[in-house]
Amino acid sequence: MPEKLYLSKDLGFLRLGAAVPELHVANVDFNVAHIIQKIKEARNEGVQVLAFPEMSITGYTIGDLVQQQALLLKAGEGLDKIREESNGSSMIVIVGLPLEVNQKIFNCAAVVNNGHILGIIPKTLLPTYKEFYEDRWFTSSLDADCDSVEILGECVPFGTDILFKLRGIPAGLLGVEICEDLWVPLSPHVHQALSGATILVNPSASNEFLGKADWRRVMVSSESGRCVAAYCYVSSGIGESSNDLVYGGQTLIAENGTVLGESERLSANPQLIITDIDLERLVHDRRVVSSFHESSRQQSAFRIIETDTGDPMVERLYRRLESHPFIPADPAERANRCREIFSMQVASLTKKLSGSGMSHLVLGVSGGLDSTLSLLVAVKTMDFLGLPRQNVHACSLPAFGTTPRTKTNARKLSQALGVSFEQVDIRKSCRSHLKDLKHNGDGDIVF
Repeated sequence: MPEKLYLSKDLGFLRLGAAVPELHVANVDFNVAHIIQKIKEARNEGVQVLAFPEMSITGYTIGDLVQQQALLLKAGEGLDKIREESNGSSMIVIVGLPLEVNQKIFNCAAVVNNGHILGIIPKTLLPTYKEFYEDRWFTSSLDADCDSVEILGECVPFGTDILFKLRGIPAGLLGVEICEDLWVPLSPHVHQALSGATILVNPSASNEFLGKADWRRVMVSSESGRCVAAYCYVSSGIGESSNDLVYGGQTLIAENGTVLGESERLSANPQLIITDIDLERLVHDRRVVSSFHESSRQQSAFRIIETDTGDPMVERLYRRLESHPFIPADPAERANRCREIFSMQVASLTKKLSGSGMSHLVLGVSGGLDSTLSLLVAVKTMDFLGLPRQNVHACSLPAFGTTPRTKTNARKLSQALGVSFEQVDIRKSCRSHLKDLKHNGDGDIVF
């Protein structure tokens, strides 16, 4: 690797992080201290965008305490400390907190960078079913009556119609939604992606029950694929388990249908996962998938907030680069992939034979890998159609390059599979070709 290689400019990646710090419900000072600790860790690793869970400053399970003015004021002070910590750094930090706006309380994500609050995103969809009671405490963004708020001496954009443009990174456009917004048929992140967002972040506080972890994983991976985007989902850890619910801190980062990073769930330790997102690949895939742009005609109007972000020089990637990208490394997954490929070949050949009214197949068998696979597919096709395997006519075609070993392999393989077998010497035909080409054939192994 060259001595100076910039992550975004030279490699086309963006370093995305998600942190689940230690948390005490309603203890803002404790929570902010641990958030800042994770900010420092991430900054040392060159993270460009860092996300924390929903209501990470106060805790999500504070219940009616969210209506207390003292706690709301303390949450604002905590946000101010995080803003001060960000001063002089171009790492974008996304933290959750309750915010009072015009005598209404909103569940919000604050986007902070280099000493400034860039924007406040309120939650839209408030779960009020089963174990959730958010309508009791919060107001939906749909009922917001302003598009900016005065907070910590700054007039800050407020609303769900905000995207964050990362200067110097052509494909760097960031959208934020909160928890429940992911789980509905038409999520806010869909409109964000259709408007160009390639990085989608969801601060969440999602409780645990049996099977939900798998469900989340499928949701995050499928939404990243459907939106041809990176999707970062970061959920509250076990510090929120202060009442009758359990929180596991499952955190996932997916890119275009593939989960690149996942935290340890139900861990006693704070979590920080970091992944390098291939923005250039996402842009390429969006260019290729023409239907993506057809659907983008339905896009909503967004305010674009521009901000600087760092472009660290890197010595390593937080990303696994497969030496064989089309072959799964996991043996079980690889076996399933091979079975699927084989079944697809059999299905295709079956249709061609039945459609043409043919019931016999003739193929050359060299004793090598390629012709062996073809022969196996032919045999399985006959089995599938209920035809005798003798309808497969395997021909060994020995010539100048044929060795006794491959010729023997072809014969034994055909006998073992119960197909018809014939040997046709093609040396005379090859000599005729060479003569036509005015070539004496000496040493011509390519021919």
